[in-house]
Amino acid sequence: MKFSIVCVCASMALAAPALATEFEDVTVDMQYAPADLVTSEGAKAVYESLEDQAKAACIVNSTFGKKIDNACVDMLMADAVSQIESPILTAVHEGTELPFRVASK
Repeated sequence: MKFSIVCVCASMALAAPALATEFEDVTVDMQYAPADLVTSEGAKAVYESLEDQAKAACIVNSTFGKKIDNACVDMLMADAVSQIESPILTAVHEGTELPFRVASK
Protein backbone atom coordinates (compact mmCIF):
# COMPACT_ATOMS: atom_id res chain seq x y z
CA MET A 1 0.00 0.00 0.00
CA LYS A 2 1.32 3.42 -0.91
CA PHE A 3 0.60 6.60 0.99
CA SER A 4 1.08 10.19 0.02
CA ILE A 5 1.79 13.38 1.89
CA VAL A 6 1.46 16.93 0.67
CA CYS A 7 4.38 19.26 1.28
CA VAL A 8 4.52 22.96 0.51
CA CYS A 9 7.42 25.41 0.34
CA ALA A 10 8.40 28.57 -1.48
CA SER A 11 10.91 28.16 -4.29
CA MET A 12 13.10 30.90 -5.66
CA ALA A 13 12.79 31.66 -9.35
CA LEU A 14 15.54 33.68 -10.98
CA ALA A 15 14.20 35.80 -13.79
CA ALA A 16 16.48 36.92 -16.58
CA PRO A 17 17.83 39.40 -17.54
CA ALA A 18 17.77 41.45 -14.34
CA LEU A 19 18.10 38.36 -12.11
CA ALA A 20 15.14 39.57 -10.11
CA THR A 21 14.16 37.08 -7.46
CA GLU A 22 10.62 35.82 -7.20
CA PHE A 23 9.18 33.17 -4.93
CA GLU A 24 6.70 30.58 -6.09
CA ASP A 25 4.77 28.17 -3.92
CA VAL A 26 5.71 24.56 -4.51
CA THR A 27 3.24 21.85 -3.57
CA VAL A 28 4.11 18.22 -4.10
CA ASP A 29 2.16 15.05 -3.37
CA MET A 30 4.96 12.73 -2.24
CA GLN A 31 4.41 8.97 -2.47
CA TYR A 32 5.94 6.37 -0.15
CA ALA A 33 5.24 2.89 1.20
CA PRO A 34 5.00 2.78 5.03
CA ALA A 35 5.92 -0.92 5.03
CA ASP A 36 9.40 0.05 3.81
CA LEU A 37 10.04 2.03 7.00
CA VAL A 38 10.75 -0.98 9.22
CA THR A 39 14.41 -1.42 8.25
CA SER A 40 17.33 0.94 7.77
CA GLU A 41 17.66 -0.15 4.15
CA GLY A 42 13.96 0.42 3.49
CA ALA A 43 14.04 3.82 5.18
CA LYS A 44 17.05 4.82 3.08
CA ALA A 45 15.18 3.79 -0.07
CA VAL A 46 12.11 5.78 0.99
CA TYR A 47 14.30 8.78 1.81
CA GLU A 48 16.02 8.64 -1.60
CA SER A 49 12.63 8.40 -3.33
CA LEU A 50 11.27 11.37 -1.36
CA GLU A 51 14.41 13.33 -2.18
CA ASP A 52 14.05 12.56 -5.90
CA GLN A 53 10.42 13.71 -5.76
CA ALA A 54 11.42 16.91 -3.95
CA LYS A 55 14.18 17.65 -6.45
CA ALA A 56 11.76 17.17 -9.35
CA ALA A 57 9.34 19.63 -7.73
CA CYS A 58 12.05 22.22 -7.00
CA ILE A 59 13.45 22.77 -10.49
CA VAL A 60 13.62 26.46 -11.37
CA ASN A 61 14.57 28.29 -14.53
CA SER A 62 17.49 30.67 -14.29
CA THR A 63 19.62 32.64 -16.68
CA PHE A 64 21.94 29.65 -16.84
CA GLY A 65 19.21 27.08 -17.49
CA LYS A 66 17.30 24.82 -15.18
CA LYS A 67 18.64 24.16 -11.70
CA ILE A 68 17.48 22.63 -8.47
CA ASP A 69 16.56 25.03 -5.67
CA ASN A 70 18.34 23.28 -2.77
CA ALA A 71 16.58 25.37 -0.12
CA CYS A 72 13.26 24.22 -1.55
CA VAL A 73 14.42 20.58 -1.46
CA ASP A 74 15.60 20.96 2.15
CA MET A 75 12.26 22.45 3.23
CA LEU A 76 10.22 19.78 1.44
CA MET A 77 12.34 17.00 2.94
CA ALA A 78 12.07 18.39 6.46
CA ASP A 79 8.30 18.72 6.01
CA ALA A 80 7.96 15.20 4.61
CA VAL A 81 10.03 13.58 7.37
CA SER A 82 8.08 15.50 9.99
CA GLN A 83 4.71 14.45 8.56
CA ILE A 84 5.66 10.79 8.21
CA GLU A 85 6.71 10.59 11.90
CA SER A 86 8.97 7.55 11.51
CA PRO A 87 11.91 7.37 13.94
CA ILE A 88 13.98 5.39 11.46
CA LEU A 89 13.30 7.86 8.61
CA THR A 90 14.13 10.74 10.95
CA ALA A 91 17.43 9.03 11.75
CA VAL A 92 18.23 8.75 8.03
CA HIS A 93 17.34 12.43 7.55
CA GLU A 94 19.55 13.49 10.45
CA GLY A 95 22.43 11.28 9.31
CA THR A 96 22.34 8.96 12.29
CA GLU A 97 21.93 5.20 12.14
CA LEU A 98 19.44 3.03 13.96
CA PRO A 99 21.01 -0.43 14.19
CA PHE A 100 17.73 -2.14 15.02
CA ARG A 101 14.43 -2.93 13.39
CA VAL A 102 11.55 -0.59 14.27
CA ALA A 103 8.18 -2.21 14.91
CA SER A 104 5.53 -1.08 12.46
CA LYS A 105 2.39 0.69 13.68
